[in-house]
Amino acid sequence: MKRNIILIFGAHPDDIEIGMGGFIADNKDSEIIMCDLTLGEMGSNGNIEIREKEALKSQSVLNVKERINLSMADRNIIVDKKNIEIVSNVIRKYKPKIVFAPYPKDYHPDHENCSKLVREAIHLSGLIKFKSNYEKHRPDSFIYYYINDIENQNFYYNISEVIEKKIEALSCHESQFGNDGKSVKTYLNNDFIDKIVTRDKYYGNKCGVNYCETFHKVGAILVNNIWEI
Repeated sequence: MKRNIILIFGAHPDDIEIGMGGFIADNKDSEIIMCDLTLGEMGSNGNIEIREKEALKSQSVLNVKERINLSMADRNIIVDKKNIEIVSNVIRKYKPKIVFAPYPKDYHPDHENCSKLVREAIHLSGLIKFKSNYEKHRPDSFIYYYINDIENQNFYYNISEVIEKKIEALSCHESQFGNDGKSVKTYLNNDFIDKIVTRDKYYGNKCGVNYCETFHKVGAILVNNIWEI
């Protein structure tokens, strides 16, 4: 029987929670795999060991079975043959029905390169002539989530019932979002979580609910009848 696996890629250990922590919390019974490309070692605060512990703590809060890290270089995510093949093999290994990645337009170059890398990898993963230890696979759906810049979203997901769980998951990344008075001041530890919650509330209001996360599905969205809109 085909497993309905959801595979989510992020450039840094907190990206996924920012963009779609609510979606993950609301789908806790689904088989979700979180895949961080880097260890976030170039962040102004924290270090590899701290960030790894925070990522695992957040994974537990979100009740995600597996979270992996590809240990690519932070601030040097290169869209090249080697990295495309690495990500393609992750896709082939888990054979997800749905793949998520950051929206390709974002002020942070790592987010953009992560997006491009995943899109390249999805295509390669489905090619018969790409030889690896895993059988070819192409997901049914490829969807972008948003970290910073938001545009061209084509569907909204109601996270009203799980907003507190999203906040809890984000708060696990204390080295990035917390401010103990000793941390280097950045935009991330300047009420960043509150700003994300406000953003989600804004989009929820547009849909008549309390909180929403927004997404962009690549390709056409099929509607079988008017009542599905």
